[in-house]
Amino acid sequence: MSVKVGVIGVGFIGELETRALTEIPEAEVIGVVDSDLRRAQEVADKYGVKRSFDSAEALFPSVDAVVIATPESHHKGPFIKASSAGCHILLEKPIASTLSEGQAILDVARQSDRFTMVSYVLRFDPRYVAARRAVDKLGKLSSLHVCRRGCIDTPRRVKDWTHLVFYALMHDIDLLRWYTGSEVETLYAVSSQNVLGDGYDDCLAAAMRLANGAIATIDGSWVMPSEVAVDPYARAEILGERGFVHVESHDQGIFQCLSGEGYSFPDVNWWPDVNGQIQGDLKRELEYFIRCVQFGKPSSPVAATIEDGYESLKIALAIRDSITSRRPVTL
Repeated sequence: MSVKVGVIGVGFIGELETRALTEIPEAEVIGVVDSDLRRAQEVADKYGVKRSFDSAEALFPSVDAVVIATPESHHKGPFIKASSAGCHILLEKPIASTLSEGQAILDVARQSDRFTMVSYVLRFDPRYVAARRAVDKLGKLSSLHVCRRGCIDTPRRVKDWTHLVFYALMHDIDLLRWYTGSEVETLYAVSSQNVLGDGYDDCLAAAMRLANGAIATIDGSWVMPSEVAVDPYARAEILGERGFVHVESHDQGIFQCLSGEGYSFPDVNWWPDVNGQIQGDLKRELEYFIRCVQFGKPSSPVAATIEDGYESLKIALAIRDSITSRRPVTL
C-alpha cells in the first residue's frame, strides 16, 4: 500500500522533494502547498500532482504524511496542524528560527505516536556515513573541524529571511553532534560583514568545547564568487587517539571543463538526475522516511530526531548570540 503524502512549501528544496517523491513507487503525492498558489500550481503541473493549495489545512485528512519545507520561521504552524491531523512528518532543518518555537515543536512531537524526523541529508551521504563508522574506531576524540563555503548567489536570494548558520551550517552542527555523541558546553563565535554589508553575516567561525572534553570548530561562509566551480565546498576532519578521518565533499568523482563554461564538479551525490530520475542523498532520505511510515521506525534509526533538531537549534542560536554579544556562551 502506498503512502499518501503532501509537501508543504515548494521553494527550491520543496520542489526537489516533490519531484523525488513522485518517483518513489511506494509514495503517492496527493497535493502540494505554498503560500503563493501560482507557485504551488506550477510545481504540481510540472510533476503531475493533481492538487495544489495555498493552505496546509486543505491537505488533511487526505494524507498519511507530510514533508514541511517552508522557511524555518514558518515551521511551527504547519507542524502542529499536521501532527493534530495524525500525520507522519519530515521537517526541514532547522526545526525553527527561535528556541520557543523549537520547544513547541518538540513538545508536540513527544506527544505524538507518529513518526517524525528532521531532514539532514548528510546522514544519507555514503561519504559522511563511512566517516561516521570510522569515527567509532578512533577512541577518545580530541578535535573536530567542519567547514562549508557557498556562493554569493544564495545570500542574495535568501538573506532577508534566514541566516548563514540556519541556511547552510545546520548540516555541520548536526555532524558535530552525530559524530561525537556529545553536547556543546561552551562556545565563542565571530563573524564578518565586509562583503554583504548592511548587517548581514557573510562569514563566521565558532570554537566550542564539548562535554566529552573534545574541542570543535565550525568555519562557514556563503560569499564565494558565482564563478566558483564548487557550491558548496565542504569538509570535515576528526582527530582521535587512534587516528584521523577526513571527508572532502566537493570531490564528486567527476571533473569537467567545457569551452565557454569553465570547469565544474557536477553533482553526483546530493540530488543528481540519473536517467531522468533524482537519485542520491535526498532520494535515500525520502525513501527512508516512506519506509518508516510504512513499517515503523527501525530499532537502530539513522535519521535525525526532533530532539536532535532541537539541540542543533540551541547551538545555532548560541552562535548567533555569541556573535552579537561578542562574548562566550554557555549552553
